[in-house]
Amino acid sequence: MELELGTLYDDGNQFKKAMINYAVYTKRNIHYVKNEPKRVSVACVKSCPFQATGSWDESLKCFQLKTLTAVHKCNLKYSLAIVNQKWIEDRYEDKVRDNPTIGPVELKKHIKSELKLNVGICMVRRAVRAILKKINAGFQDQFRRIRDYAAEWFLEGCRKVIGLDGCFLKGLLKGEILSAVGRNSNNQMYPIAWAVVEIENTDSWRWFLGLLKTDLGNTNTYPWTIISDQQKGLTHVIQELFPDSEHRNCARHVHANWSKLHRGKVLKKHFWMCAKATTESQFQEQLKFLEKMDRTAKADLERYPPRLWCKAFFRTFVKCDAVDNNLSEAFNGTLVKA
Repeated sequence: MELELGTLYDDGNQFKKAMINYAVYTKRNIHYVKNEPKRVSVACVKSCPFQATGSWDESLKCFQLKTLTAVHKCNLKYSLAIVNQKWIEDRYEDKVRDNPTIGPVELKKHIKSELKLNVGICMVRRAVRAILKKINAGFQDQFRRIRDYAAEWFLEGCRKVIGLDGCFLKGLLKGEILSAVGRNSNNQMYPIAWAVVEIENTDSWRWFLGLLKTDLGNTNTYPWTIISDQQKGLTHVIQELFPDSEHRNCARHVHANWSKLHRGKVLKKHFWMCAKATTESQFQEQLKFLEKMDRTAKADLERYPPRLWCKAFFRTFVKCDAVDNNLSEAFNGTLVKA
């Protein structure tokens, strides 16, 4: 690393950092002769002619290397007094961020291996502590705002669709998970909220959806669409808390119930043709095809209101034509495995 006369620096701190970098890479034991806000001078040991001075240039509005004697007649040094805690913090902050469990002994060894530089363990320990404190302070501030971020990102960047699902916890800790999963602008999964409850019933869903509605600041429920799997007590709670929202039932669960009496690949195919019909007339045509195959199957299917599971009857302004609740089920499945 070479210094060049006339080099510009943003301020005195950047100039001093450049001097430390020079000392580290050349292994020269330079030190401060003058260290003032507008003027900084460094020199080497007494027998060495090296010297450099930087000062504030008012016309350029920056620090400039004004004088330089870039000649050394000294021996290389591997312990440098000019290296300080702040320089270690700046250089190794990313490394500590990537590995917060790194200790001062390990970092000291890394510095020696990377730079052939001996630094005091106490200085390294203080640097690591300062970096971790900075990282933790940032995390704490971000976590304090996590609810604000979640609501902001969801409301601004996602479709007004919420999938609800519940599933049993496995293992020693029993209970059930209730979750709410949204869809982003690319129609992909966006987890909104989840909670562990003792049992899935009307009261637990009322508690969960009440908190969700409050967190989202949801006073006008009309623009929203809610997809569920016909869970116990959920339909009543949705009507109570989201009275103007569109409520869809997962078509896979409708089919699972309907197919208990009407099995077979052909009937299954016709069911999904009904579910994915894009117009009411197309839906009616598919029902007629189903009736020709099995009059009872058609009559039983009509017991499930098509506005809950057929695409042709869905509201279009939410920009989501999903007839299933697969994203919510996939999210819960991931939580259970974890």
